[in-house]
Amino acid sequence: MYIVCHSHLLQGLSQLCRTVPPNATNMYDVRSLKPAISITPDTVECPVLGCARIVERQRGTFRREETFRCAEHGIYISASTFEYDHPHTNLLAMDAEDFGLFARLTGAKAESGRLGRERSEDAVTFNVIRGLEREGQLDAVFSALLARPIQDAVPSYWSLVTHTGATHPLLEAARRAFGENPDYGTEPDLLIETADTLVVVEAKLGSANETKPTHVGVLSRYQRAANGWYATVFSGTPQSIAVEEKLYQLMRCWLLGSWMAKEAGKRFVLVNLVAEASDASAPSRFGAHIVASEERQFERATWERIRELIRGKDSATADSRTTTLVEFLDHKSLGYDSRGKLQAAFATRVDE
Repeated sequence: MYIVCHSHLLQGLSQLCRTVPPNATNMYDVRSLKPAISITPDTVECPVLGCARIVERQRGTFRREETFRCAEHGIYISASTFEYDHPHTNLLAMDAEDFGLFARLTGAKAESGRLGRERSEDAVTFNVIRGLEREGQLDAVFSALLARPIQDAVPSYWSLVTHTGATHPLLEAARRAFGENPDYGTEPDLLIETADTLVVVEAKLGSANETKPTHVGVLSRYQRAANGWYATVFSGTPQSIAVEEKLYQLMRCWLLGSWMAKEAGKRFVLVNLVAEASDASAPSRFGAHIVASEERQFERATWERIRELIRGKDSATADSRTTTLVEFLDHKSLGYDSRGKLQAAFATRVDE
């Protein structure tokens, strides 16, 4: 389920930091991709507007092989999506400082090899949260999303400490407490820490919160571990939540996250960050099984809500990073459906 990144990837990304100029990107979105592509049993056409190249159609596991690559545009193509030659192409408005951070974190990031994919929720999370952080808007946005004051928020992307690239010590302790294998353990997309609050963010891009354990035998371990902490924060059984409701990922984030907050003496909020049209029933489905309180809450938030919270900020500067971030959320693509029709990742603005 998780793949540990090897040192050569970190070295390669570090090299990119030295060779890629600030803000260099050839990221494609709904403005530069074809509204529809031709798909046959054996071939797929390049999705970039104006490109006539045809590649062999791949099936099953996505592969980065030359037979599936458009050499002109530097992307590996499948019938539903594509992946860039280099993961930095999937990053937004980056400068040398951001590239350095990205290289440091991907040295320890599980599944870092997928960051170059069009549908990478990790890449979108990094683009959006890093943009908010650099523009000094992280506190204001999360205060609005959670309807509670958030001050001096410190983000840990993919649960990694930014200045070292090491796993956050609270998460390391939680993995040990619940007997997880460090190489296959729970990895929240984002941790945000303040003086009195721990926010765990489980982000989704084009997928619902439907995950089940590969081996149901692990559920009893989660239920017994950490002196039976499970019974403190859940009213439903692991079987009903993880298997019947298919909310295994949210279950683990709530279980480990609430334990981490308790150990740190902080309030806890689990945020499910999704597209507006995705999984609106998650609060009721998941909420029916958890023991929430003033100090322990579950919230659903949307990418579109973040977009509207920052729209118009720094509008006097047309090339500001905030403006670029809004445009990214306005035009982000989400690949092609089974009919070869292009999909937008997020809902169109009401006034468009």
